[in-house]
Amino acid sequence: MALSLFTGRNRPADPRDENCRLIQQVIRQFEARFGTVLCRHLIGCRLDTPDGHQYFVENNLRAKCAVFTSEAARMAAEALMSASPPPDAGLSPK
Repeated sequence: MALSLFTGRNRPADPRDENCRLIQQVIRQFEARFGTVLCRHLIGCRLDTPDGHQYFVENNLRAKCAVFTSEAARMAAEALMSASPPPDAGLSPK
C-alpha cells in the first residue's frame, strides 16, 4: 500500500508503470530471499483455520512473521527511496 500511495495514480488516466515496476521489484526480492510471498508457506500453517491458528500460537510464529514483515517493509522503503514521485504529487519544491 505504501508503494501505491507514493507512486500510484492520482487520476485514472495517469500511468501505472513506475508503481507496477516497484511492486514487482519488491515481490521478486522477497521471493528470492524467502522462496515465496504466501503466508501459509512462509509459516507452515493456515491462519484461517482453528488448527492453523493453534499451531501458530503454540509454535510462537509471531516472531517469524515479524521477520517477514520487517524485511518486506525494508524492501519497500528501499524501493521508494529509488522511486520518482508522480509529476503532480505535490512533493516538488516551489
